[in-house]
Amino acid sequence: MELKSYIQLRCPKCKRKLTVKREPEDYPEAVRLEVTCPRCNGGDFAETMYFDASGKHITRDPRRTPERPE
Repeated sequence: MELKSYIQLRCPKCKRKLTVKREPEDYPEAVRLEVTCPRCNGGDFAETMYFDASGKHITRDPRRTPERPE
């Protein structure tokens, strides 16, 4: 399994984790995506938050990359 092809999903409420294949819209430097799992989601629109390997929340525009910040 090549790690660059996968990303970890993590529920911020219950801390359950699941490793899945990356989607094209995932940030290239992201290693974790936090989103409320179906068990914990009370019907709300769950916010998704991406994190890099150092644990920093990625907040930039998804169309921009670290190599092309403009």
